[in-house]
Amino acid sequence: MSAQGAEGGAGAAPAGGGGGGDKPDRPLGPDGKPIPGPEQMRQIQAARKMAQQQQQVEEVMGIMNKNIENV
Repeated sequence: MSAQGAEGGAGAAPAGGGGGGDKPDRPLGPDGKPIPGPEQMRQIQAARKMAQQQQQVEEVMGIMNKNIENV
């Protein structure tokens, strides 16, 4: 968490509380919402990777349970 604090304190205005100046800087996507910045993209990618890994773990656990039942 200290790395995030250092990034936020180093002048990353979109992650901070300066809401008024952030809106014009971010282009809008086709849905009318602001396009996420680099930090938000990293968070989205991390969440996707975590979900994919969780699916793989569940798949392996299912295979293991099936093998245990066969024994």
